[in-house]
Amino acid sequence: MTMRDYLFKHNLPVKKFAADLGISASYLYQLLKKERKPSLELALKIERYTQGKVSVDELRKDGAEVRSSDSLNAFQKVIENKLKEIEFFLEGLDERVRILEETIELHSV
Repeated sequence: MTMRDYLFKHNLPVKKFAADLGISASYLYQLLKKERKPSLELALKIERYTQGKVSVDELRKDGAEVRSSDSLNAFQKVIENKLKEIEFFLEGLDERVRILEETIELHSV
């Protein structure tokens, strides 16, 4: 199924779909017109969003099929990047807790 078919079948406005994907509506229009191809990361995001109805292979068609190992590698990179973001956030929380503990110690003396 193409993205255009998916949007039509689910009565999904382009602006909503683009916002849900974290891209601009103009970029999504370019994808729909096949003027541009999505990155593998975005193609995976679209495939997950559509629950597989719009596949990575459909989105990235260019005469060569996307190997599933490529998809897995891209998905792994996405997960690794998210984990790095979470680790960075947790480090910030640890630092805040340390500062709060020091402040509490100073006020309790």
